Amino acid sequence: MNQIISHDWADESLEAKARWFQSLTMEERMDMLCWFTDLILAANPRIVEQKHVEPVAGRVLVLTQTQGQVRDHRGHRRNSTRRPKSDL
Repeated sequence: MNQIISHDWADESLEAKARWFQSLTMEERMDMLCWFTDLILAANPRIVEQKHVEPVAGRVLVLTQTQGQVRDHRGHRRNSTRRPKSDL
């Protein structure tokens, strides 16, 4: 495992975390899986008793995008394709 400590925000991106995880050996990845499993079980030991669990409404937001439409930061729809300058 890479033992370097970084304080760069770029190292917190999902891509950077994926690169870090891919740099691990299979044994190190399995150790991480066991560590996460132990962490989850320590926080909620009864989690293994739960069957057919349904997601809680409002806890996860699933976003979908229709073809050619993108919402801007204010929630307004706009075309994702650029218009020729002659149309402006």
